[in-house]
Amino acid sequence: EMSDTHRVEFWLVRELLMNPTRHALVPRHTIMSDGQVQALCTARCIRPGQFPKLLRTDIICRWHRFPKDGVVRIERTGIAHEEGDYFRRVV
Repeated sequence: EMSDTHRVEFWLVRELLMNPTRHALVPRHTIMSDGQVQALCTARCIRPGQFPKLLRTDIICRWHRFPKDGVVRIERTGIAHEEGDYFRRVV
């Protein structure tokens, strides 16, 4: 199996014409460190595998190259969504 450093990705030209992270409706996505994940799991009494999934094929996940099984914090603010942080595990 190939590691993430040697992974080949295919992008469509239309996907590269605009940075999807700068779109007005896309909330900020950040990868969490192992320490932050453990603290969050302890505070919420859950295991890391119990977070909802974020597919590796998601455009934001691909753009940031989030690692498999990493936990991503999504900072949602605004009118259309409930405010607060959401957490997803990359699968």
